[in-house]
Amino acid sequence: MERLNEGFRYIGNHREIASVIGYQMAERVCGAYYIMLMYYVLTERGEGLYVFGLLDIPLGLGGVIAGIAVNKLSDSLSEKGTWRVQGWALVAMGCSIVAVFHAKPLLGLAIAILFASTAQFSSSILSVTKLQRLSDPAYLARVFSIREMATMGSFSAGCLILGFSAEQAGSAAVSVWLGFFGVAAGLLWLWSRRKLQKDRRRTVMT
Repeated sequence: MERLNEGFRYIGNHREIASVIGYQMAERVCGAYYIMLMYYVLTERGEGLYVFGLLDIPLGLGGVIAGIAVNKLSDSLSEKGTWRVQGWALVAMGCSIVAVFHAKPLLGLAIAILFASTAQFSSSILSVTKLQRLSDPAYLARVFSIREMATMGSFSAGCLILGFSAEQAGSAAVSVWLGFFGVAAGLLWLWSRRKLQKDRRRTVMT
């Protein structure tokens, strides 16, 4: 327990690490749209279970595309480029989530899921890489343990809230609020990164 407390103190003293974990918590809340997707496809649309299974194909394909794209870009991206991609990926995910629950044809639904999945996995891969670079190797295991608790906790809470809300108000309506959250979180991330860079420049100049 003492080692875990040391990890919390370490993260508390490193704002950038804390902000990356906060970003990932927001991404995982958006990722909870998957539980709502199950309700939407099986209950609201009345599709068979095999259709839901087929929709896992663009979900997995998005992860493959994200892995290839991030692998190619990671070496050439500057710090500024990385946080920009992170921010806009979250914005894109928010927009894609709304499209998922408003697309009528199955093909449109599959394409929207592909975009949402690509954006989600891109942001996740970049965030994990960022945490590895920011963390002292001596604290890396503790940082990732705390990250796992925080992100899975936010995902579980997101699933609970979204599942209940979808049953009460319908998944299409809830998706708009979730999409707005994703866009707002992405823009807030971009704003906070710009502010951090300005603060750094002021510190260097003084």
